[in-house]
Amino acid sequence: MSYRNLILSTYATNLIAYWPLDDTSGTVADDKSVEANDGAYSGVTLNNTTSPKDDTPAPLWDGVNDYCNVYSAAFDTDFNENEITISIWIKVSGAGIWTDGLAHRLIQLRVDANNRVYIQKSATSNNLNFSYVAGATVKTVTQTGLSAVEWMHLAITVSKTADQVKAYRNGAQVGSTLTLLGTWVGALTSTNCCIGASNTGAAEPWSGWISHAAVWKTALSASAISDLYILGGGSIPLLHHQGL
Repeated sequence: MSYRNLILSTYATNLIAYWPLDDTSGTVADDKSVEANDGAYSGVTLNNTTSPKDDTPAPLWDGVNDYCNVYSAAFDTDFNENEITISIWIKVSGAGIWTDGLAHRLIQLRVDANNRVYIQKSATSNNLNFSYVAGATVKTVTQTGLSAVEWMHLAITVSKTADQVKAYRNGAQVGSTLTLLGTWVGALTSTNCCIGASNTGAAEPWSGWISHAAVWKTALSASAISDLYILGGGSIPLLHHQGL
């Protein structure tokens, strides 16, 4: 099974967007899910390298002014602020990014400062932050000591029903399960839902490569997250992990 088909078959009825980011021309980031919530590239260098799964094209963010805007009214309608999974593959442009003293946003879905979900390389050296902020209640898992220049898989899951936020790197949970979540207020805003930057002003731009970004309106199980890291590229997924 290809990696694309793995993602498309994972909790398929809850998948609201899947941007492989394998586009080779133009400005449209094609959403391969049935929802067709396409994004829009700005400045991103398409087809710059190959992804870690299936050797499909992957784009480069230059760390200056590149972003991919994934907001649309349809995506906002599909988005469930109380039940979320974000999955993404990333690679830094060089080891120095980990220690440059700057924040680099990998993906963010945001209303305002008090209501948002994101993954970023923090301004603190060698750290990644996985954050869910709802009603100004901040829940952040931080992984320290990172210096890898290889591709890595990152994910965050949120369940208001289960009162849990979990973070994952390369298929394994990072840090503790966070509880006592706040209550999200408001709709997503058109300038604050981006891959590779915080917003359409290209604040906190990523420097490196991003591939296979996906969003679900449910919290995927730990085994499903593990599959998204390990399987694909010819492997056969375990169907009981896929929510089928």
